[in-house]
Amino acid sequence: LHAFMVFMAAFVVSGGVKGGIERFSKWLMPVLFGLLILLAIRSVTLDGAMEGLRFYLYPDFSKVTGVMVLKAMGQALFSLSLGMGTMITYGSYLSKKENIATSAAWITSFDVLVSILAGFAIVPAVAAMQQSYAQGPDLIFKVLPSIFGSMPGGYFFGLGFFILVIIAALTSTVSILEVPVAYFVDERGWSRRQAVTFVAALAWLIGTPAALSHGATEFLTTLPGIGASFFDVISTAFGDISLSVGAFFIALFTGWVWGVAKASKEIESEGNAFVVRETWSFLVRFVAPIIILIVFLYTVWATFIDS
Repeated sequence: LHAFMVFMAAFVVSGGVKGGIERFSKWLMPVLFGLLILLAIRSVTLDGAMEGLRFYLYPDFSKVTGVMVLKAMGQALFSLSLGMGTMITYGSYLSKKENIATSAAWITSFDVLVSILAGFAIVPAVAAMQQSYAQGPDLIFKVLPSIFGSMPGGYFFGLGFFILVIIAALTSTVSILEVPVAYFVDERGWSRRQAVTFVAALAWLIGTPAALSHGATEFLTTLPGIGASFFDVISTAFGDISLSVGAFFIALFTGWVWGVAKASKEIESEGNAFVVRETWSFLVRFVAPIIILIVFLYTVWATFIDS
C-alpha cells in the first residue's frame, strides 16, 4: 500500500503541473470536499452527537494557554505546508497576473473551513459512541474504527472516512513530491520523468521502514521522547522538528536575504494591490522568525525533555 501511494503520487507529478497536478486536483478536491460534508452531516445526526457538538463548539477559555497557542501554531505550519517549500514551489508557477495576497487569503480560508468540517465529521461521532477524545494516529486508527464498528451504517461511514483520508494523504503527497522534483528539473537540468523516478524511489525507500514498523526495538525505546517505532522517529524528525526549521529559514530569507522590498514588488506586480504591505513587512522580518523559533524550541522541549 505504501508503494501504491508513492506510485500514484509519482504518476500525477510526472504529468507536470498543468497536465498532472492541476488536472488531478480539479476533480479530486471537489470529491474530498463533498465527501467531507456528507460525513459531517452523518456525524451530527447520530444519537448523542449533541454532547460532541457542545464539546467542539462551546469555548473553554481556561484551556487557552501559551502551550495551546504554540501547539496551534505548530499545526498551522503543518496544515498550510509551511516549512516544506510547497507554497514556494507552487507559487513559482503562478502567472504574473495572479494576485498573490488574494490567493494566500483564499488558501488559508479554505484550509480553516476544511479543518472545521473535519471537526464536525469526527468529534460528534466520538461523543455519540462514548469514546475518549484522542489525537493523531490513535484517533484515526484506533478510536474511529471502533466507532464505525458499533454505529448504525458504520461500515459505509468508515469506508467513506478512510477514502477521505486516502484522498487527503494523496493530495499532500503529490504537493510534497513536487518540491524536490522541481529542484532537480530546474536546478540540475534533469527531465521530469528522471526526477520523478529518482525522488519517488527515494521516498519509497525511506518510507518503507516506517510503514513496516509496528513493534518496539531496544534501541528506539532508549531514545527520549521518540517512542517505540521507526514511524515515530520519522514523524518527529520530519513532521514536527523539520517543519519549524524550514519555516524559520524561509522567514529569514524572505525578510532579510531576498528582502521585503523585492517580495512586495513581486506581490504588487501587474498592479495588484497589497494594502497590508507595511504590516506584513514588519511581521515577516521580526515577528514570524521569533514566533517560529519559539514553536521550534517548544517542540524540542516537549519531545526530548518534558517526556
